[in-house]
Amino acid sequence: MRLKVWEYGILVTVVILLTALFVYGATTLRPVSYEAITIDNTLGGKSLTTAKYFNATTSRILSDLAIVNLEAANVYYTVDGVTVPTTGGIGTLLYVGQSRTLTSFEQIQNFRAIRASGTSGVIKVEYYKRYEK
Repeated sequence: MRLKVWEYGILVTVVILLTALFVYGATTLRPVSYEAITIDNTLGGKSLTTAKYFNATTSRILSDLAIVNLEAANVYYTVDGVTVPTTGGIGTLLYVGQSRTLTSFEQIQNFRAIRASGTSGVIKVEYYKRYEK
């Protein structure tokens, strides 16, 4: 099958646009903060520290991506802002050694976790801010 001249033109235009999107539309992640939190059996679950991802004085979002790594003991977590995790199995189970990426400010803000058994877990959280290249 042979392409017509105008079809080549469209194909070249698409390739140029996709290349520009890839090169100029890409984002860079910059580290913002870090914290370690002990996840115990606090009623309603433990949340992330607000000052790590949001400046209340200036109403500025400091972080819109976080990586949560679990150490010590399994936990249940939620990020929807409605469901409250419980030791009885409500929430998503995160096993020791696993990590989860929270991909928005809302997920970071709504994160709640509670231990899954009689042993408290420890999460290590790395906060990042996306910047356009």
